[in-house]
Amino acid sequence: MRRSHSMKSVKSAQAGSTLIEVLVAALILSIGIMALVGVQGTSSQMAKMAQQRGDASRLAQDYADRVRANIDPNNRQQFIQQVLPIYATPVAYNGNVAAQNIPQGCIGTTTCAPQDVARLDLAEMREQARLLLPNGAFYVTQAAAGAGATAPIVLDVWIIWQTASTKSDDNGTLTGLACPAGAVSANTKNAQCLLTRVML
Repeated sequence: MRRSHSMKSVKSAQAGSTLIEVLVAALILSIGIMALVGVQGTSSQMAKMAQQRGDASRLAQDYADRVRANIDPNNRQQFIQQVLPIYATPVAYNGNVAAQNIPQGCIGTTTCAPQDVARLDLAEMREQARLLLPNGAFYVTQAAAGAGATAPIVLDVWIIWQTASTKSDDNGTLTGLACPAGAVSANTKNAQCLLTRVML
């Protein structure tokens, strides 16, 4: 009788320790699965952000190409005085980007004033940014303009957009990415900025 009782105790202890081992293994497995899901989510987020930065870079290059195409090499001073201010018109970003009214004056005609081409370019590029990036927009400033006919003109082309999945501080504003002073309104959350400096 005593032997039978002690064998039952040993079997009970073994069954209890096996159950604890199974529970610990299940806990470790669940932690591993949660970590894997977190890594996959972060990887997906980083891929999306990389795609957005690539799109922003292409938009800035397209904008620069349009500006270059509208320069009359025989009348550069007129471009600097009358056309460049249209291209380099900074508009403060607040995250609410409306659809652009595309000017129709230059569409379907072979003759169009450089100022009208600039307005068309600006409207089309703003609309492309809005459609391609979440609340995408342009913020263009003139970094330098030469006084002479051959002096370089430098534009800072900022592409600004919002992303809901960006790390933010207590106020919800983006940390770690520099946007130009005055470009983004104070209450705009998670704005990202990409600068392309263009020499014309």
